[in-house]
Amino acid sequence: MTLWLFSWLLPLLSLVNASASSSLSHCVDCIPEDELPSPTSNFSLRAFAGLLYEHLLCAPIVWQWAMLYFCLWFAFQYAFSHFYYPWFVFQRYGITENSVKSHHSLNHQRRSPIAANKVVSFIAAVLTVVRCALYMHRANWDYDYLWNSIYIPGPRPVLDLLDSSLGYFVFDIVYLFVYHRQLSFIIHHLVVPVAILGVKSFGFGCQLGLPIFVTADVTTLLLNVVWFAEDHVKYINFAIDSGDGEHKSKLNLSASLSFWNTVKTVTQLLFGVSFLYLRLGQLSYLILPWLKTVVLAKHVSMAYKTIAVVGNLALLGTSYWWSIHVLKLLLNAFRKLVPQSSNLSQSQKQPQCIPHKIAVQNKQR
Repeated sequence: MTLWLFSWLLPLLSLVNASASSSLSHCVDCIPEDELPSPTSNFSLRAFAGLLYEHLLCAPIVWQWAMLYFCLWFAFQYAFSHFYYPWFVFQRYGITENSVKSHHSLNHQRRSPIAANKVVSFIAAVLTVVRCALYMHRANWDYDYLWNSIYIPGPRPVLDLLDSSLGYFVFDIVYLFVYHRQLSFIIHHLVVPVAILGVKSFGFGCQLGLPIFVTADVTTLLLNVVWFAEDHVKYINFAIDSGDGEHKSKLNLSASLSFWNTVKTVTQLLFGVSFLYLRLGQLSYLILPWLKTVVLAKHVSMAYKTIAVVGNLALLGTSYWWSIHVLKLLLNAFRKLVPQSSNLSQSQKQPQCIPHKIAVQNKQR
């Protein structure tokens, strides 16, 4: 399988070999090829276990950040269960707790852990984007530096940032095992931490992880906002349909429903545009030249090249596949905003038709 993969990939990459070598010659931070370590192709389960032990179990930063996210989750889960849903949601929309308990999807005891996870995900994404962006700005990286980073050892601050991201994924995987338990989701969320462990163990090319985190987590921020907007829409619709909100003004519930629907639609539009730009354009622009450099690098083993190519192409393929759904999301969100303007234009045209009908009737008389 590996030989077949490179049998068609290497001829394509050889077309740009000259440009790669020329850009490498201008790389100041790159280690010359004759000074780089020789590639090792020994890979076994024992080596993989040693990798997990050294770069995960014995990495204190990973577990410090994981414990921080666990503590935040417990605190937010308690706050959502005892304060947010009973006071801010139920009392505001006139919903009784007894009526909600019979609905599995709206039971606040069930939704509180999910809401807490969304908040922790939002906080982790903000911290990742800000910390990684600040470091890249201060380090004054450019694209040539990132594309040739397979020839540059990973700096300690970059490895620490990768460890902090691993800490979130430790929390995320435990949460999925306890609350979600869907194999597809668990495998999907395991791809990134495995890639981080792989690039950390190799010691070169770690720098590319930072812009990838920024590119991916910007859309995560918007996705979490959409979830909370949809959460409000669900409870308002329940209050209107069940009659629990009868003592609340129907006008107030309709205004709240319109507000949260607008927040959801606008955020979906922002998410869709940012996803298409970042996941299709920016991510491809970052990964493909880096993959070319990795495949052509002499100090990189065949096993690492295979993992890098398959993993990154899977990441890009997932982004391309989801872009189809995002386009549909954009179209639906746009259609929700357009009828409002069309209805206004139709209401402005209707009064003009009434005098015309009266004039025709007068002529007939």
